[in-house]
Order: sequence, then C-alpha cells, then structure tokens
Amino acid sequence: MKTKPDNISLLSPSFLPSRWIVWTGYAACAWALLFAMEHAYWAFGGTWLLASGSTQELQRQFAENPASYIISWAVDVMVFAVLALFPLALIWRGKRISQSRIQIFTLIYAYASLFFFALTGMIRHDNMLVLFSLAVSVLSIPIAFIRPRNQNIPSWLVTFATWTFGIGMTLYGLSYFIVAFLNIHAGHFWTYIAAGGLNWTIEGILFMMVAWLANCGGRDAQTRDGEPASIVVQRREERDNLGESKINGW
Repeated sequence: MKTKPDNISLLSPSFLPSRWIVWTGYAACAWALLFAMEHAYWAFGGTWLLASGSTQELQRQFAENPASYIISWAVDVMVFAVLALFPLALIWRGKRISQSRIQIFTLIYAYASLFFFALTGMIRHDNMLVLFSLAVSVLSIPIAFIRPRNQNIPSWLVTFATWTFGIGMTLYGLSYFIVAFLNIHAGHFWTYIAAGGLNWTIEGILFMMVAWLANCGGRDAQTRDGEPASIVVQRREERDNLGESKINGW
C-alpha cells in the first residue's frame, strides 16, 4: 500500500518535466559534441558533407600556413566543445560536483575560449572576430546584474547564453535552408541542407528547448515565501530519487 504514493510521485507533473529537462539537455550536449567532432574531422582532411570548393580551400590554407591552420581549427573545435557544456550545466544532477560549480566551470571555459577566439582573429588578421570576442566579454558584465531575483549570477549567465546560442544557431541554420532553396539546382544543395541547415537548426532548437524547460522548472519551483528555486528543485529531486529507490526495493 505504501508504494502507491511513490508511484503517483513518479507520474506527477513535478516529476515528468524534470525528466524532459534532463534528456533534452543531454540531447543538446550530444549534438554540440557531434558538431565539434565534425569540425575536427574536417580539420584533419575529411571531405564528407563538405563542398568540393571548401575542401580545396582548406588544403590551400594548410599548405600556405600550417601553424595558423592548426590553431584556427583547434579553437573552432574548442568553441563547439564549450557550447556542449551550457545545456549540461542547466540539467546537471551530480552528487560529488554541485550544479553551481559546473556552471562556474562552464563560464570560465567559455571566457577562455573567447580569449583564444580573439587570438585566432589576430592571427587571421580578422578584426571582426576580435571585436566580437571583446563585445561578448564586455556585454556579459551588465547582463550579469539584470538577473532575476531567484537566480545567482552563474546560473543566470548560463541560462541567458543558452537562449542566445539557441536563437542564433536556429536563425543561422534557417539561412542555410534559404540559400540552399534559392540555389536548388546547384551541386552543393544537399551539403547546405545537411552540414549547414540541419546541423545548426536542430542544435539551436535543442538549446532553446532546454533553456525554456529549465526556466519553467525553476519558475514552478519558486515557493510563496520566496525560497530560492534551486533549493526547492534539489528537494524535489531528492524526493523523486527516494521514490524510485523504494519502488526498486519492492
């Protein structure tokens, strides 16, 4: 008879959204890592999903300046790898390492990536890349201080960045679809659809989904007396885990 309340808790609205958040976060993280591995594959001379003109251009860049080529691609892979940490930091449930520490680590890694991104811009003599890196770093300071009252700075910056990346990647992916369908008879049509459109759009949608679900979960967890949502979410997870252990014990 005691298992009935536990079964109900497993199917309650407070439990199911947390599962959606976790699996959506894992999917977004995995897709970003896949994109990072794709770039590593292309950096080492892979040609799948690349237009023939792009392959020849990469070979020319490597022949002209191997050091610049290696550094640039290493930074590109590093940037896509750090993207994978943002959705993971929103759904982290580790016992030994707290979610706040993961979020702080994610932000440190992100700022380090921006530094190397700017360094790559200087190597390439690309002023726009340098200005972009500096602008993102500077703008994050005022953004950190306009956070909701129930969120700390690391949590808010990770959430804001995940939303921003999601919207940006979705729009960028849709632009690939537009270009592809405007040149539907071109030889690189399917390359634009697969490598550009699908990759960026799916990743962007996953990022927006995990940011929205995490935001809804945090807002629903806010109590009437103003108790921080993170504490309520932690208690809810402990209660759900206890319910699972009781059912497994039966």
